[in-house]
Amino acid sequence: MRDIAQAAGLTKSAIYGHYRSKGQLLIEVIRWTLAEHEHSTEFAEASADPNRRVSLMYESGLHDVQLLLVDAAATARHDPYVAAGLVEIERDRQTRIRAAVTMVDDPAITAWLISALSLGIAMKRAIGVPFPDSTSLEVALTTLLAQLT
Repeated sequence: MRDIAQAAGLTKSAIYGHYRSKGQLLIEVIRWTLAEHEHSTEFAEASADPNRRVSLMYESGLHDVQLLLVDAAATARHDPYVAAGLVEIERDRQTRIRAAVTMVDDPAITAWLISALSLGIAMKRAIGVPFPDSTSLEVALTTLLAQLT
């Protein structure tokens, strides 16, 4: 909190005046980071291009927020605010994914699977599992997801 306050040019007390806990601050940082990413030109271009949509699950621009999600998931085991915040973030994410995959038989299951794959990729990155060649990964994911339609 001291480092955050210093970077923001505030006191720790001022930070706690806006956020009740470190957990609440963590959730807000994740929300802000996801929103920034989802409003970026790169995200809009990839979302509009059927050949690039799959890359949204593993692109390097999400690496930092994926690591935050892994940290938050561990924290959620002991912090009910973080757990509730992650549930809300995931619910919002599921809604957006379902809207993007309306052409499949069951958009809710497909959205769940895409989210689970994305979080699994985040977990592997967080623990340092070597990342496969992105071209090979995209081919495998595209093939897998094509089976759902």
